[in-house]
Amino acid sequence: MAALNPDSHERGTLPPELISLIDLELKNFRTTSRAVHALSSVLDAEFKLLDRVYYKGNSQHRSGLFWKRAAEIRRLARRVHDIRLEGLIDEFRESFFADPKNIKRAPWTKVPGQRRIHDTLQRLSSVSHLFAHGIDRCHAAYSWFVRQLQSTAFFPLAMTLIAIVARLHIVFCSLSEELLKTWEAIDRLYQQLPLKLGATQKVPPRISRTLRALLGAETALPRIPSSSKLAAVAKETGDDLGQTISRVALPTPKVSMPVEAAGSQSFPPSDTFTLLELEEDDVPMDVVREDMVEDASEVVKQLEEHQLHSPQTMPSGEQIDTVPELLRADEAMPTPPPATPARKKKKKPRVGGDEIDAIFGF
Repeated sequence: MAALNPDSHERGTLPPELISLIDLELKNFRTTSRAVHALSSVLDAEFKLLDRVYYKGNSQHRSGLFWKRAAEIRRLARRVHDIRLEGLIDEFRESFFADPKNIKRAPWTKVPGQRRIHDTLQRLSSVSHLFAHGIDRCHAAYSWFVRQLQSTAFFPLAMTLIAIVARLHIVFCSLSEELLKTWEAIDRLYQQLPLKLGATQKVPPRISRTLRALLGAETALPRIPSSSKLAAVAKETGDDLGQTISRVALPTPKVSMPVEAAGSQSFPPSDTFTLLELEEDDVPMDVVREDMVEDASEVVKQLEEHQLHSPQTMPSGEQIDTVPELLRADEAMPTPPPATPARKKKKKPRVGGDEIDAIFGF
């Protein structure tokens, strides 16, 4: 077989078996690229949120141990954010096309050389070590934050950091899975090209064993303590909103009728005044009528009994007034006189003048 350019290989010079393999792997690259782009947008949002929380509390908590762990997670998130894994995958995918701008319409025309493939595998291997370290540190920081929930004085800040670290842990694991898929697809091409083209092969770099172990173990994050254990902490660190008191629990004062002197009139209890002062719109109709009638009848009975047992005698010509003035308020109210319509004043006829003045309005 003729010698080929080590930098790239044209599609027409490749065997059919290799062409079908490249078609399949390019489809996998496209699917992986879409997933990595979605995960990268989530990573950007979480990194901005963590960066905002860090700058907001750095001046107050910079000497705390928990803040050092938060700074470590922020540093790892920044490094993963700056790698731009989606750009690395898209760059390798575009190397198969003569015009990268027309990648969605035109078919692929060439295959990158072994050196380009080896460099891409080397970069993916380095990123895998970073992901393994990031997953391990997120797991450790999350566990430490959860253990400190019951003793920290900054409960809202601790809960915020726990939520951010948990989401970053999920993003790191998802990105690591997509990285493994990409590395395996590129490694298959790297293994097949020397066999089909008769070129020499270098030893390919490997993915971090720690990353494979972390993804294979599927270790879950520790669970947050129950709400009953955290209720005391949240109550101490939260805002004091006071306690609600039921109206039934409040003591109700008992109204007792005082002993009155002979010849004096007793007034009805305070409940009677309250019912009489309420409007019909504020109290239901049945309560206004029945309660008011019952209370009024009781007051009349008490007044009659008091007058019967009183030693003072009333003149023969006078009539005992058994109804208090308050109950007869409606009868004593004077009725307003009927409104009479206002009379219109008649214009007096103009005296003097002639017809010409009347025409011009003088």
